[in-house]
Amino acid sequence: RYFRLAIPALVSILFAGALLHAFPLGVHRLKVLEPHAWLSSSFDGNTPGIWTMVRAGLVSTFASNATPDNSALNFNQVLWTMRIEFGGSVAIYLIYGLGPVRWRWVAIGAFTCIALASNHFVYMSFVMGMLLRENRERLPRRLGWAALVAGLLLGSLWPDVADRTYLPHLSGILELGLGNGFFAVVGASCLVLGVLVVRPVQTLLTLRWPQFLGRVSFPLYLLHLPMLLTVFAMVFGAIPTPVLICAFIATSLAAAYVATRWGDEPLLRILSRTKA
Repeated sequence: RYFRLAIPALVSILFAGALLHAFPLGVHRLKVLEPHAWLSSSFDGNTPGIWTMVRAGLVSTFASNATPDNSALNFNQVLWTMRIEFGGSVAIYLIYGLGPVRWRWVAIGAFTCIALASNHFVYMSFVMGMLLRENRERLPRRLGWAALVAGLLLGSLWPDVADRTYLPHLSGILELGLGNGFFAVVGASCLVLGVLVVRPVQTLLTLRWPQFLGRVSFPLYLLHLPMLLTVFAMVFGAIPTPVLICAFIATSLAAAYVATRWGDEPLLRILSRTKA
């Protein structure tokens, strides 16, 4: 699992580093035009060399917290999820691979307590995934559409939503619009539940374009932001925004397909041979 995540993370950092060296003024230009918290942690004309990139991809991505001084995030901010995904994956492997079936619920309960006690509510997404799996034959089909609507609504909450819509303020993991808090996990779980039980949605997701987007989703996730902060940042404002958006989407999908076809899928085939 480490290599499944670390190798794509390293490639994305090498890709981002190359673009940051080639277009060193892109991030600085965006900082002036559209200030954002992620931009403040991005390298801005001070991009380090190859060995820093390698260490960031293979070590910092997993060993450091998601903070601005994490060199992996200085290259590619979307990598903040990698440490969480790796930790949750290890927990799932331990729960399902090592312990007897009769102790599975105890292990899931223990993992839940650890996640809550350590104030890492985002790991509850793995708990919800395990609960959906364990109850996949008893999922409430009548609630499918309601779950989809609830998931879309909860997933559409943005930061500072309380201030802008006069909703009550909640603190900590209950903050509305928090990307790794209570409502984000509930919203994602509702979407998965709805997909599992609503047949028209399942049919829709089997069509060509949804299948293609699913196929390239991981490389698309890793590669889109470095291009946005460099190549497209340099032309931001110089060409009409609708044209820029269309060009960015097309370029991101093309890059993701290339990375999937000649990188990610061969990697999966190689790693699959290592399974016991």
